[in-house]
Amino acid sequence: MPTSIEDRGRTLMAALPPVGEKYAARQADYLKRNHFVDTVFYQSRTGVSPENAHLHYICEGQFQGVQPNRWFDPYWYCGTNNLDANDARNPARHYMDHGWKFGLDPSVLFSTFGYLEQNPDVVDAGMNPLLHFLQHGRRERRRVIYPTFLPSRQLDDTIPPLLRIPEIKTDDIPAGPRFGHLLLARFVEALNARSIPVDIAFLSRKNPDIEHRFRERTKHQIVQGKATLAIRHLGLDWVTIELWERARPVRTFEIRTQYLQGIFEGIETRNFTCIDCRGFIDAHQIPDQILNYATRESDQIILWVHDFFMLSPSHTLLGRFARFDPENLNTTTDPGHKFRTTDGQLIPRSDWQAAWGRLVDRADRVIFEMSGQTLHSPLKTFQQVWPGIVGKTFKINTAPLIVSKTLTPPPNPRAMIIGILGNLEFERGSDVIMDVAARLDEIGSGKLVFVGQDYHNIEWGEAHMIGNHYYDPAHIPSIAEHHEITCWLNPSIWPRPYCDTTREALATDLPVFGFDLGAQSQPLLEGANGHILESNPKEARKIVAEIRAVLSRQPERGS
Repeated sequence: MPTSIEDRGRTLMAALPPVGEKYAARQADYLKRNHFVDTVFYQSRTGVSPENAHLHYICEGQFQGVQPNRWFDPYWYCGTNNLDANDARNPARHYMDHGWKFGLDPSVLFSTFGYLEQNPDVVDAGMNPLLHFLQHGRRERRRVIYPTFLPSRQLDDTIPPLLRIPEIKTDDIPAGPRFGHLLLARFVEALNARSIPVDIAFLSRKNPDIEHRFRERTKHQIVQGKATLAIRHLGLDWVTIELWERARPVRTFEIRTQYLQGIFEGIETRNFTCIDCRGFIDAHQIPDQILNYATRESDQIILWVHDFFMLSPSHTLLGRFARFDPENLNTTTDPGHKFRTTDGQLIPRSDWQAAWGRLVDRADRVIFEMSGQTLHSPLKTFQQVWPGIVGKTFKINTAPLIVSKTLTPPPNPRAMIIGILGNLEFERGSDVIMDVAARLDEIGSGKLVFVGQDYHNIEWGEAHMIGNHYYDPAHIPSIAEHHEITCWLNPSIWPRPYCDTTREALATDLPVFGFDLGAQSQPLLEGANGHILESNPKEARKIVAEIRAVLSRQPERGS
């Protein structure tokens, strides 16, 4: 069954009158001049000769949903962006003239912003990213990624700026990092003059999922008239700060750490938010640093909880040998729970928890980024160390499920084509995936299709397909159909406090497999297509056998 997105596009385009001869000729010539139609690809789909491909696409092909090239889908583009009748006459022209400038993606297989982010020369040239790829990038072997949420059209320029950047006089400030604090102070003065409150957020660049939530939160704050100063790096000597007063950072400042207190003191209305400090140098000092900055009675402190980082430097609570021991949080001597400072000193977990405990005691609000059904277990784990955390005004964030059903069943539902979503690190099962890939290679049957970021540089083997890119959850069904995925595997080996990827996979109605751990297991137990693996994560042979047994019971297509 087609997706509602493609249904909308098909319905809209089907209602349009036939295109006129002169209009068709002009549009076909435009496509030809821009090399937009891959005539060999188009001929393989329609049988139309290359010399007639452009005109055929304008008059017939686009209205039948035929793609002019592998990376533009007329139905999908039209339905996703709700084009009006005039623009729907030629969605390709709309994208080439307007869509790319608004960050719209041409299909589920090409990210407009993703390509621009990777190719600053294309940005400098002011060129349409898809046209650049078709005309140059493909020949130059530039990488194409799937549509991304970082950034995406959700982070658009329709949000009005809080400040008029060109109006802020800075030409009297010498250039160079030594004067960064003076430049930032000038911007703070502008914020104060407009009575704009500032959220001072501590967020290292570490986790794409958290980054996405931060950007969405920042966008909502901007609409409410609140700016954000994001502390991205906090070192002994230098600090990197981003000023967000639109849907993306408008300026990045490098200032000496000694000036940071003065900058914060200069902000009239402020609060402090600790979002994710895993990437900071000497992260054990962050709690006391925030407390030293938040000295006013009016200063609010907000903590985000995504994992168990405040309880242990091992944010997964996995010890040195991948052992999960939540019952002995205060007493364990496992070296995997100790933090090594820049000078080589080992900080025991007792000192670590004491530091973060001081911040928890002072915090006004604790936001748990966790799935609602799995809150009890993580919260209970925190209560063992800080019983008072229950008395905080805390909020449970649950991500909305925006994944639609799979477009059509896979051609061969019993084939072992295993999809993996998300980011792969050790705790997220990178070793499991390597072992499963090796086992599939050994038996000469099946393959893995990975969609996400591989931070572990897995040895995949030639039979498997990897995609090092972010993805938009709304596109998962199309990705599944494109690669003929028959099931999903969540290989995580730690009890994650929330797990969107499992829920996203379950929404496709394909079988989903995972271990009985944390947030990833709860939806598997509740979903009709969820399957808890009985195998040990180190038993790839048994994992593959369990998956094969379930797939063998899937009804064949058409039956």
